[in-house]
Amino acid sequence: MAEVYTSTAAMQNTVLAEQINNIALEAITANNIIAPLIANFNAENARSNVFSIPVYGSVSAATIGETTEMTSTAFSDTQNSITYGEVGVMTIVQDKYNEVRAVADAASAFGRAAGHAIGVNIDQAISALFPALGGGTNVGTTDVTLTYGAFLRGLYTLENANVHGPMVSVLHPVQAHQLRDSITSTTATAIGWGNGSTFGVTAADATGFVGQLMGIKIHQTTNVGTANGATADKVGSLMATSQEESPLAIAQWRKTRTEMDRKVERRGTAIVVTNAYGVVEIRDTTGVGIVSKSTPT
Repeated sequence: MAEVYTSTAAMQNTVLAEQINNIALEAITANNIIAPLIANFNAENARSNVFSIPVYGSVSAATIGETTEMTSTAFSDTQNSITYGEVGVMTIVQDKYNEVRAVADAASAFGRAAGHAIGVNIDQAISALFPALGGGTNVGTTDVTLTYGAFLRGLYTLENANVHGPMVSVLHPVQAHQLRDSITSTTATAIGWGNGSTFGVTAADATGFVGQLMGIKIHQTTNVGTANGATADKVGSLMATSQEESPLAIAQWRKTRTEMDRKVERRGTAIVVTNAYGVVEIRDTTGVGIVSKSTPT
């Protein structure tokens, strides 16, 4: 039987890469404020760079006469496709650095930084879809602070679209500030309306949750992007959050992968952290964009 040789250096790199990957995964989770709030799909076994999500239409019931023969009603689905995309970060830890510090320390720090960057990238890709929700008809006004009235118009928009499931709002911190200010300056009693509203009472927690208003959970994150050119408005969202009614979806082909490679010509070791995912709008009427100016007042 042939002798089996093992490389200590290769084994050390494999173990270290796994440790970095675990750190990166934790950092991604910590920085994904929006992703857990939308429909999530696992595309690891898709065997294609495109993942299709079926969305079924509705039907109407009609009164049937006693001797009336029923006719078939068409019931079909619309295929919404998510295309695979890859995002990643690479760094090279020089031998000179390793001679004065432990490479594991630098690698762990890089894992956290890479995970943070990937988590932010995912959330920003999702928030970039907010302006198109509801057919692109946002509530609120460009270059104007967000008001409590505009938030209620968003709620009405979803109620009028027969959204049944729980709702969630994702706002930029400046929008959350504007909404608090609007509630305070208009009527303090509004905060107590319905379902034990707590918005404006507590600061954001680790998930960006800042309380609920009218039964709607509100999360804030700087990953909410801008729109409308020169005015650089912030565009948050109000949307259904159940898997069955969510207007947005994310599919993961690969959550994270960390690999290490010796770069002898650079006298260092490359560390590469990658992630593969895609996002798409799947329903147009179960979400609405919330637009406001990008400055506090």
